[in-house]
Amino acid sequence: MRTASRAVVAIMLLASGAAASTPFPFPGLEPAPLVPQTLVEVPGTAPGLSREQAAALVQNRLGGRVLSTQPVWQGEQPGYEVRVLLDGKRVRSVYVDAEGNLDGAD
Repeated sequence: MRTASRAVVAIMLLASGAAASTPFPFPGLEPAPLVPQTLVEVPGTAPGLSREQAAALVQNRLGGRVLSTQPVWQGEQPGYEVRVLLDGKRVRSVYVDAEGNLDGAD
């Protein structure tokens, strides 16, 4: 039997539910049933604003060199903490919320 034919047979068995009646070889360790998942927002990311956009906002406002951009929560507000090197010697942390407002840039 060719490989393509085997794949078709396997798909037909899965669709018919025949494979579901086969006992799992490791009792007690059965895999969870497949359930359709909905997309959820990943905690720690700011919807509508990317890391690159947050870094660009801070760099345009303060100058310097962006060292890192990390997703953070400030209260219940997701955003990013952007660390920037100023004057080649000072490191400053600035919080950028999901709307692009900067806190700590003054």
